Amino acid sequence: MLNICRICFTSPILTRNQLPFCVSCSNELAELRLYNSNCKLTFVAAPNSEIQSLWRYRGVIRELILRAKVKRDCAALRHLVSLVESCDEVQSLVNWSDVIIPAPSSLWGRVHGSLDIASQVAHQLSKKTGKTISTAPSDLYWRWRKQARRGRESRVDEDLIEMSILKLRRSFLKWFGSNNGSVPSFPNRVLLIDDVVTSGATLSKTARALKDRGAGVVRCLTIARSYT
Repeated sequence: MLNICRICFTSPILTRNQLPFCVSCSNELAELRLYNSNCKLTFVAAPNSEIQSLWRYRGVIRELILRAKVKRDCAALRHLVSLVESCDEVQSLVNWSDVIIPAPSSLWGRVHGSLDIASQVAHQLSKKTGKTISTAPSDLYWRWRKQARRGRESRVDEDLIEMSILKLRRSFLKWFGSNNGSVPSFPNRVLLIDDVVTSGATLSKTARALKDRGAGVVRCLTIARSYT
């Protein structure tokens, strides 16, 4: 079992590979890899921000992400982290940044027990490099639904359930005297980490919120992207 690929669980491991993957899975990873201009998307809604993705959200990458996120497979998570750390552009982005911030997970995901891959990757990169890690403004953690589960045409619209939840939360904070203005300002260069980008709406909204609190340039790194 120790010499079997950790993705397909059928073929032997490629001995020259640093990761426990077979020839077929290693080749597929290489085919899904994004480089240069193909891996970047500039925000229209948030100037001085861009998304950089490492792989297409297909095949073996999709399999690893779903196993880690939905099935909470620790081995799949370790392999994802190792893959991210092996990319040269990741080290460059981390070195460039003043702070690393995981993208805020949705309330929908937390209620359903999904593993927060973005947080796990961000903390590992912070631990390895010594970079400061922080969190996004708290309001952003109250998104009710995943963007991928909303209709494409409605992803840019405000979610009525989310707006109601935020209104109740603000009223609660006001009633009980909590300081809702205690969110600290952010340094100039922020690296925002996420697992998969679909429409870019969540990252764009987060980037705007960070800029409103002092960030000069926000660069986003995602493991995969699901759009073409």
